[in-house]
Amino acid sequence: MAVRLLNINSTDIAGDEPFSIFMAQFDVGSIIKHLGKDNSPPVFEILLNFYVLVFGNSDCTLRLLPTILNALIVVPIIFIGQKFFNRTVAITAALMFVLCIYQIRFAHEIRVYSLFSLAFAWNIFFLLSAIKKPNHFLVWIALVLTNLLLLYSHYTSFYILFAQVVCLGFFLPRVGRKFALISLLVTMVGYSPYMLVFLGRLGQVSGTGTWVPTPGWGEIYGNINLLLNSKIATLFVMIAIGLGAVLSAKKDGFKYLFERVKTRSGMSLIILFSLTYVPMFFVSVFFLPMFMDRYVLYTSIPLILSIAWLTDLVWSRQKLSWIGPVLLVSGALITTNLNPPNHRNIKQVSLLIKQLNQPNTKIYVCPEMFKLGIAFHAYKQIFQSIDPANPLAKLDSAFASNEVHFIKSKNELQLGDAEKVVYLDAASEFVHPENQVLGELESRFNLVEKHHIHEIFDVYIFSSAEE
Repeated sequence: MAVRLLNINSTDIAGDEPFSIFMAQFDVGSIIKHLGKDNSPPVFEILLNFYVLVFGNSDCTLRLLPTILNALIVVPIIFIGQKFFNRTVAITAALMFVLCIYQIRFAHEIRVYSLFSLAFAWNIFFLLSAIKKPNHFLVWIALVLTNLLLLYSHYTSFYILFAQVVCLGFFLPRVGRKFALISLLVTMVGYSPYMLVFLGRLGQVSGTGTWVPTPGWGEIYGNINLLLNSKIATLFVMIAIGLGAVLSAKKDGFKYLFERVKTRSGMSLIILFSLTYVPMFFVSVFFLPMFMDRYVLYTSIPLILSIAWLTDLVWSRQKLSWIGPVLLVSGALITTNLNPPNHRNIKQVSLLIKQLNQPNTKIYVCPEMFKLGIAFHAYKQIFQSIDPANPLAKLDSAFASNEVHFIKSKNELQLGDAEKVVYLDAASEFVHPENQVLGELESRFNLVEKHHIHEIFDVYIFSSAEE
């Protein structure tokens, strides 16, 4: 917990975080209604809604919710390691998770990712419990509940269900098959109210695409490096498992090693990683891009557990059995960053925009997705302007009355007799590559001043040509 609380306020609330905070201001019914048009189901925003009512909405308080959720993930990781393997696996996996840069970064992001990872960790625990004791009725209930929590948290949960079905098909004893079938049917019935929303969103993004770029083939390995912190940490993993395997085979033979690898719990972990990570990559390459850091974040849990288990397996019969786990933790420790940046210094640029928002000045921002971020940091009263029927209506109207406009291209410029124009370009070419806003302003006004704010923000200040 202490590692996650460090630097909790060191980065700006940015990206999609203001969107979640904004939506959490609505009542539950409105959240469900409007998020049916978004890329994520509503569970996190509903949770955030109740959380804010109890604890308030200061920046630190808001950050504390995902931070606590992320810190709690270590509990099911330890339970999985201890119950299905041994204490060494539990401690090794827990330490690797605590030092995981990706998890540290997203622990401070006010989005669904920590909740989703926590639900997945418990889902793994209950799945392995069901495979081990298939007649345990309460375990199947818990598995269904975590399935539903995953489904109502993020659409990538369907990869988890696919991997879960494969694990049950391979490793569940025959006596438990009726329970597995019932649990899957109950899960689908429980999700049926939202199924049409999911299919609608799938059809929409299939037709229009997403903002996520198609991954290159190197990313299938590159993201594993990032999930483990870096290439160096991955090298430590390869050395730990490879050296241990050689020593184990030399001592006991490959047949002994092969027999030990075939444990149901261990192989289930490998399947849970492989069939959530690899299919997402190929879907992203050939169908719908979605293979990016936050969407593969949850796969780090079975990956880390698998690595801890394999390392313990190949080193357990060596005199110096501690060497393998120490190598893993050492690799994570020397490569970790307890204060990873999010490269989103939007608070500084938002306050600059507000400072420049003077009479006879028009302000344009491209792309339009930074609307809520600027409102959150510099125009709190506007940010709190909500309309249950049309979420952004009051906010848009308030911004327009302040001559702050969020646009996609030069065609939306309404300059009239403006004496001064401020233009915030937030890497607009990435989202709207043919927007031509800057070129149009340069052709009609004199550039007076320019500010660059790390990492993607450029603020241009223009005055009328007559001056």
